Amino acid sequence: MNSVKAFLGSNPVSGGLVGNKQLTLSTSSEAADGQIAVNLNGNPLKVGNENATTIGTATDHEEHITIGMNAAIATADVKDGASLSFVAPVVFAVDI
Repeated sequence: MNSVKAFLGSNPVSGGLVGNKQLTLSTSSEAADGQIAVNLNGNPLKVGNENATTIGTATDHEEHITIGMNAAIATADVKDGASLSFVAPVVFAVDI
């Protein structure tokens, strides 16, 4: 194995917000109002393989990863009792 990279297959999709509002993808590890951040090992993931994040390179040991997601939503965008969902397809590209 030469390397392993990861990226988002598309922008995250939000569900349950008022007016079916979609959050924008954050370019930092912490989302600001109206944003969602998807992080791999603390680094924000971007959309598309041209923006891939390298996880590991040719080694003889395991690589551990942590995937996290955080969002910042204005109170006006959420109804009381609403069920919120977020989908973000993370793609792992392995160069053998």
